[in-house]
Order: sequence, then structure tokens, then C-alpha cells
Amino acid sequence: MPLANTYSFEAIGTTWSIETAYPIIDVERQQIQDYIESFDAVYSRFRTDSAVAKLAKQQKATFPDSLEQLLAVYRDLEKVSSGGINPLVGTSLDALGYDAEYSLIAKEAVTPTPSLPALHYENGIATLDEPAILDVGAVGKGYLIDRIAEIVSPQHPEYVIDGSGDILARLNHPETIGLEHPDGPTKVIGTINLKTGSLCASATNRRAWGDGFHHIIDARTGAPLQTDIIATWAVADDAFHADALTTGLFFVDPEELQGLFGTFQYVIMKRNGIVQHNITNQVGEIF
Repeated sequence: MPLANTYSFEAIGTTWSIETAYPIIDVERQQIQDYIESFDAVYSRFRTDSAVAKLAKQQKATFPDSLEQLLAVYRDLEKVSSGGINPLVGTSLDALGYDAEYSLIAKEAVTPTPSLPALHYENGIATLDEPAILDVGAVGKGYLIDRIAEIVSPQHPEYVIDGSGDILARLNHPETIGLEHPDGPTKVIGTINLKTGSLCASATNRRAWGDGFHHIIDARTGAPLQTDIIATWAVADDAFHADALTTGLFFVDPEELQGLFGTFQYVIMKRNGIVQHNITNQVGEIF
């Protein structure tokens, strides 16, 4: 049975919604908005006053402890992808035109991303050994969804948080969620029944521009990843890890990720239409 109340709002450049059985009251809304603003003020690549912007300019900036949590997952992703995944790819995204002005015009040649050990974090201070732009897009939204859940859950034992397609649910009964076809929002390639956990997705046709550019950057080259995978989905206990896994699935086989992160459910769609998954009939159905 669908939850009766929906709170919709804009955050980090996209549309969010939170479904609950009882309305989210004003004080909760303010807490949600305040936390999102504080997160954006630290991690946004598109704000001139963010900690990320200061780090890019000065190679030194103050960050909250959340940076260490994000970097811990990035270290695992960098290891399992043999250096392909790295949060310093903001440098390449900016060079390719996915910049603070959203110019979508490549302005300089891309080069390999500095390796993750070039970024240091200690006692609240982040430093860089060489110029780079931090981009936590592979895990940041999932982390933010989990933090919003911590605000919502004390007064709402049942909820669904939808951060523009990345979903975290705590429900008494499963909700059927369609897996949007990369070719269009009116089609799905299947469904998943989600009761408790997170479903996140990533696709190369989202945030795509220019001559084949997309936001999934291979840090080893600094260029968009060359792959026949066009979309991935992952189901995990929390949104932080589900979000990370959707990027990981573009770089390495699911079995390698499971060896590092533990068992999770996944769907991978390739350019030729082939779909690889480990979803069981009890969880959902892939068409």
C-alpha cells in the first residue's frame, strides 16, 4: 500500500521526494534542507564558495569528517578497478566542459587523473600534492540519502527517499520499482520489489554531452570510460554502498565487487540490449 504523504523538493541540482505515512513537519523539513545545504557547501564542484572549490584553488581546505568516510569507499573502488575510479576526476570533468558554468564545451585536452594518494586528509584538513578538482559524484548522493534517512527515521518508521532515481526504503511491505530503460523514461527493462534497502542506478546517457562525452570518467586516462555497458543498477543495505556499486559495475565484474563489498544484487545492461543480473523471482523480474 503506497505511503500517503509526499514531500518533494529540489536538492543538489535534481528533484527529490520523501514518502511517509504521516506528513513531514516543518522542523523536519528545515533539518533536511539545512543538512543538504551544508553538504552542498562542502562538496559542490559548481559553487565558488565550497570547500571543493577552495581545495582546487589552494590545494588545502577544511573538510568535515564525512570526507574520510567517502575516501574509505573510494580507496576500495580505486583498488578493485585498478585505478579506474578516483574522486579527483573532477579535473577531467571540468576540462571536458562539465564545469561550474555547465558550458558543455571541452576546453583542453584531458590527462590521467592524479592518483588518490595525492589527496590527504588529517585533523579536518584536506591537502593535495598537485592541483586537482575533487568530485564525489560516484558515492556522494548515496551518502546524502543515508544522512537524510537519519533525520526522517525517528518519527517515520516507514519511508521511501527518492533522490532522482536513487532510492532508500524502509517499508513493512515491498514496493515494486521499475528499472528505467536508458532509451527513455516511459520504458522499463524490469522491476525490483524493494522492502528494506537501497536501489541505485547509473547510466552513460545521463549527464552526457558533446561528441560522446559522459560523466563516468576513467581516471587512468582522464577521458570518459570506453565500455559497452550503458546502465547499471545495484541493491544494497544502504544508499552509500549501492551508489558506489553502480559505478563499480562499469569497471569490473560483479564477482570482484562482491569479493570486496559482500553479496549484493545487480543488473547490468549493455549496448546490444543484453541484460546481466542476479535478481531472483522473489525479489523482482527482469523482462
